[in-house]
Amino acid sequence: MSNDVQLHSDAPTASSEDEVEVCLDMSRVYFYTRELGQGLTVSYTALVQAIEKELNKRANVWIFTTLDPQRQSQATFVTGVRNALRAKLISATPDQAVVSASQKDSSIYSLTNFSTEIVHTVGRLHASKKDCVVVSDCYNLYTTLADLARRGGAKVSLAYFMEGLDRRWLGHIVKRTLGHKFIDLSKHRDRILKTSLAHDEPTSGVWNLEDLKAI
Repeated sequence: MSNDVQLHSDAPTASSEDEVEVCLDMSRVYFYTRELGQGLTVSYTALVQAIEKELNKRANVWIFTTLDPQRQSQATFVTGVRNALRAKLISATPDQAVVSASQKDSSIYSLTNFSTEIVHTVGRLHASKKDCVVVSDCYNLYTTLADLARRGGAKVSLAYFMEGLDRRWLGHIVKRTLGHKFIDLSKHRDRILKTSLAHDEPTSGVWNLEDLKAI
């Protein structure tokens, strides 16, 4: 596991009321778009802007993803997104990442699971009174997020694409179990997901998904 932040020694300080920490599981977003078909591009800039608009807060972004040292195009892409969003990066090589079967069709592909790293990060941010939004469809996050919501203090929210969400989340969304905001990114889909064969500049936060097989 590799990261560019010292999770144990670099304790975050309390943020201002107009900021929110966004923990973005890039691997889960990638596999969601794979289900929709090839040729799609993802604007992570637009994704973060959608969250900022929903909450009326400025986002500080944490990216969680795999990085294959043998795939230079992938490293270029992740670096471009990281720079565009001024994000902190927490990564693992494909053989280090924990893999779990897709809830929809485990015969098609498997999904990289960063729930442990996200839970650790969100827990520390919550303890430092920082509001957090987790961008993921992973149900493994539920127990920890619900526990943090019950403790009160900083707010914990979930952002997701409804079409790709683990269906076990649905009852909690209806009942608002987390006690805070659920953000359905599907209504911003036209801005976040584009059909394009052209490669945009990496610093735009947009890239052709065909170059990202290992994410």
